[in-house]
This record gives sequence, C-alpha cells and structure tokens, in this order.
Amino acid sequence: MAENHRRLNVGLWREGSDFREVPPYAQLLYLMMIGDDHTRSTGYLILAPGRFSEMAPTWTTEDVETALSELEDRGYIIVDRKYQEVLIRTYTKHDYHLKNEKRAKGVANQLAFIQSPAIKDAFALQHARLQIAQPELVCWAVWQASYPQLYAEIQRHRQALVQEGQPDAAPVENLDYVTGELLPDEYDMRPTPVY
Repeated sequence: MAENHRRLNVGLWREGSDFREVPPYAQLLYLMMIGDDHTRSTGYLILAPGRFSEMAPTWTTEDVETALSELEDRGYIIVDRKYQEVLIRTYTKHDYHLKNEKRAKGVANQLAFIQSPAIKDAFALQHARLQIAQPELVCWAVWQASYPQLYAEIQRHRQALVQEGQPDAAPVENLDYVTGELLPDEYDMRPTPVY
C-alpha cells in the first residue's frame, strides 16, 4: 500500500537548528525528497535530478545538483553518484518504522533495493548511532532475529563508535545527528507521556 503522507521533524525549523542555515533551494529539495513517492522506508531513493527539476518549474537539473551538493556537504544526505542513489540520513529516525515490528521488517526488506555499498554502510552507521541513542526500539530485536547480516553491520559500527569514545549507555535522545552535538532540553523530541 502506498503512503499518502510522511512524518517531518518540526525541529528543523526551531531556533538554533542548523537546517535554518541551509539555503532555501536546498531546504526545498530536502522536503521534496522526503515527500517523494519514490522514497523508500529506509530513506533511500534513486538519484533523479530531472524528476526533481520537473517538480519545481523554475529549476534546472543543474539547480538540483547544486542543492544536492549543499545537502550532502552539510550531512543531511549521502549521495553515491556512481550508483545514482541517495540516502536521507535520518529518515528512519523521525518515523515510526523502527518502533513497530512489521514496519521494522519492511525497512530491512527495502535494503535489497540499495546497490551502493557506501549507502548500505551509511545506513548501518546511522542505525548504530540510533541504537546507542534509543536501545529500546523494537527494530533491534527484529533485525537481530530475522536480519542477522544487517544487525552484524550495525554492531560493527556501534563497536567502532564506542572505541572512538561515543558514550555507549548515555541517554542521547536529543542528539543532533547532523552535528553530533546534544541539543538543549527544550528541543527534546520524545513524545510527552499521556496519563
């Protein structure tokens, strides 16, 4: 079943967010990629500058390439031009896919579409960081049991992060994965419990 909506982290627009420093044309492309019908539940999509230039009538493919480079330089996306693939780096972090067993399996199944070794590796690294920050997510047990190769890659990256001094058990729910720095408490993105 095709999705008819996507989640967007509203923290992108808050004061102090690095995203507010991104040029408007690159912000627009980022939002277009998140909302594109071709974006998979992994945050993966085929690099198609022509398709995006058609969505914004005044854009050329060169404009899209400029925006892609801006987003790539700032760490919002990973681009493999050889394989013509893109990964929206924190896409799964801000969605419910990793909190639900069925959706977590769907995310792992979608990895089969990714051809680029660099994109697969970036996905594993991003999720190693996420596992450190949110060890309670359902996806870890699902992937360990049903997708051992993916889980092993995530664990390999996690061990490297720990060896580099990344705190293994520290609560880092407010970690900005673009800069690697903690956000102030008022930027806490965790849902407020309902009693």
